[in-house]
Amino acid sequence: AEYMGGICFFGMGTATWSTVVTTLVISAAQALICFFFFEKFRGNQKFTNLFRSRINTKPNESPGADDKGFLKWISATLRVTDDVLLESVGLDTYVFLRFLKLCFRVCLITGIVAVVVLIPVYGTGDNNEHSYNKITLANVKEGDNRLWAALGMIFLVSASVCVFVWREWVHLTPLRIKFLSVGNRSTPYSYRHTVFIENIPVRYRSHRALFEFFNKLFPDQVAECAVFLRSPELDKLLTLRTQAVVAYEKAVAQQASNPSKPVLVKINAKAKCIGGQKVDAIPHFQQKIETLTQQATVEYEAAMKLISDVTSVNDLETLEPTKKNPEAIEKEPPSTTQAIEPLVQASNSASSRVANSWAASYSSSGYVSFKSLMVKESALQTRLGVLGEMVTFAPPMPRDVVWTNVTNPLPHQSVVRFFVNILWSVGILFWAIPVAFVQAIANLETMHKKLHVWIPPTSSPLYGLLSGYLPVIALIVLMIILPIAIEASALKGIRIKSANGVDMFTFSWHFGFQVANLWLILLGGSLFNQLDQFIDDPANSVKLIAAAVPGASQFFMNLMITQTFGGLFMELSRLVPVIVNVILGKIKKESAKTQRELDAESQPVPLKWGWLLPPMILNMFVAFSYVFMVPLIQPFALVYFGLGYLIFKHQCLHIYSQVNDGGGAMWKTLSHMIMGCLYMAQLICIGYLSIKKAKIQAPLAFITFIFTVITHRLMVLKFTIPFTTLSLSVARNVDLEADTHPDSENHDHSTGCQPNVSKSGIIDFYNSITYPQPALSSKIWKQDPLPYRREGSSNNNKGDVELAARSEPAEAAAEAAAEEAVEATS
Repeated sequence: AEYMGGICFFGMGTATWSTVVTTLVISAAQALICFFFFEKFRGNQKFTNLFRSRINTKPNESPGADDKGFLKWISATLRVTDDVLLESVGLDTYVFLRFLKLCFRVCLITGIVAVVVLIPVYGTGDNNEHSYNKITLANVKEGDNRLWAALGMIFLVSASVCVFVWREWVHLTPLRIKFLSVGNRSTPYSYRHTVFIENIPVRYRSHRALFEFFNKLFPDQVAECAVFLRSPELDKLLTLRTQAVVAYEKAVAQQASNPSKPVLVKINAKAKCIGGQKVDAIPHFQQKIETLTQQATVEYEAAMKLISDVTSVNDLETLEPTKKNPEAIEKEPPSTTQAIEPLVQASNSASSRVANSWAASYSSSGYVSFKSLMVKESALQTRLGVLGEMVTFAPPMPRDVVWTNVTNPLPHQSVVRFFVNILWSVGILFWAIPVAFVQAIANLETMHKKLHVWIPPTSSPLYGLLSGYLPVIALIVLMIILPIAIEASALKGIRIKSANGVDMFTFSWHFGFQVANLWLILLGGSLFNQLDQFIDDPANSVKLIAAAVPGASQFFMNLMITQTFGGLFMELSRLVPVIVNVILGKIKKESAKTQRELDAESQPVPLKWGWLLPPMILNMFVAFSYVFMVPLIQPFALVYFGLGYLIFKHQCLHIYSQVNDGGGAMWKTLSHMIMGCLYMAQLICIGYLSIKKAKIQAPLAFITFIFTVITHRLMVLKFTIPFTTLSLSVARNVDLEADTHPDSENHDHSTGCQPNVSKSGIIDFYNSITYPQPALSSKIWKQDPLPYRREGSSNNNKGDVELAARSEPAEAAAEAAAEEAVEATS
């Protein structure tokens, strides 16, 4: 609310201590309430799923319960070492916590200097400033020698950030190499040797054709491969079946909780309240599940039959001219029509119906699993196809795949992404317009005139309260809707194929709108309105920003206080989830909940980086930018990042758990944003020193900018490639040291894509591969409804334990490679 309020009614008036003290008192009171609430309820068995969900669901990935004594959770959290933390929370969450620790260290070093040096230096200035501004750079006269202190601080900030970011690259790169080599405890063995393929040419769009293509490139090294199939009718039937299963389970739970009351459902109704007849819900949904299962089975068997027919008619002698002459250069792939024609003629069993179904069903996306890590890395780093049109990607984890988007063609995705990016760019440039619109709608006088709603008298305190906070609340709602809209554009518009990719897209654009909000606070108006001035006179624009920054310092200090004592302690207390849990418990008793609902409640909640990180990065930018002008802001930033690290470390160990671990890949984006914030802070410093007519200090401050650019460039050159792909020598060492993994017995390495045949004679291809499409894997969708209560077992997530086995020699080889990386980067 403090942040949104600054956009709505922040003024550039005289800064006083009263607003800071008021904000501090209110936020501290809120923090005390949340803290004592947490201490009282964290050991309550009734709220185990809210305060200790990982202990029940991921016992092998949790350090155990907190000590129940007062404040004992702090020492217990701090005792957890980095190695245990990494093993427990995964590399993505580990990177997030390391980011908070990095910001804390920078604020600690600069905060000490700010309090010990800058505050006394600025306080002795003689620029006739009073109250709050007495200890800021505003109290230093133009050309005063005290400006050397500000220059020294920007040098210290620049050096600290560059050193700590470099050290993070050195620390995280070996961990990233290890992840790329052997994964983590929840990484399936076959996933480590898999690549995703996009832009598969028409002639290779079958499992066997794709296998033969890669087997020719990497002889006897293909373990399995598959082309993803489009199955819209089957997907629709399975969605309806899932809905029926959930409705059946709810009816059974409702009957069990109140046996004396029959559970009825209305059918054949034109609308929810018009017509129809009521029937017994349980038999109705049972019959519906059986009917949908039969219909889905017909579609499923048709899809499996199509796989069988296409595999049998895919004559490689016809489709691949290089089979006859291995030394000949492969000709240009035929068009779709030319590719289908040999299928029709190659075998008597290949009718035009099969050819048409093949063209409509087989997508241009698929995957290939290899028998060794080195071959996988070779495929990732090789141009494939005649013109290099095939594109290989490191695959997402199987649980990370968005299956509804997996058949979306890459060219279509690229075009839509281009237009979506334009849409959000325009939104950032003209962000002032929707903000002004929301404020206009939320205006009391407007609501009274347009909607004829009652408003209190203008002279009453209630009117002042509502008129001040109604625009704030409206803008908060807008900022809540914004990341939801960005996420929806990635998921439904661009149709990104991994949940982690959707999260990173949300992260980038959400941060862009945070910058737009910052612009509104500093200068007012939209970015678009300032573009002409920036283009005509860039130097003067920097001075304009620098002149506006000091006036907003008190607002940002209040924001930091509010987010520290209000936001972080609210996060610790889990106050909102507890209240929601209590209310829902009153509405629906546990006896009326299904086993599926109980399982969902017990699962740890994942962190969404696209929602969580952008406001934190904004606070980091504030700390970098204001430390040389308003040194008092740095102690508050120190407390914010220190408490943030402590509280989120505790929450990640006991509550949150990432379903999809990207292996720390987000550090590359995060590090660029850190350096970008440092660039902006340096330019603001240079501009403000120019305003203060620091003829020597301002040019010298530009040295920090040049130093940062060079350091950033060295980071990119030295760390980006090993952070992204695994070197072939490391992959080969891992392969040489690895033992045969038990999981490899489940794969038929002799044929590469030989499907299993079920007892009914139907090919059961998608039940035996690494990335089974849910709709085409009968083991996934042919599951019976869950019982009312699962007997003799808990809700523990055992899947992670079953996937935890790793080859010790392979891990040792990965660790050796990581040590070599440390030596190389030191």
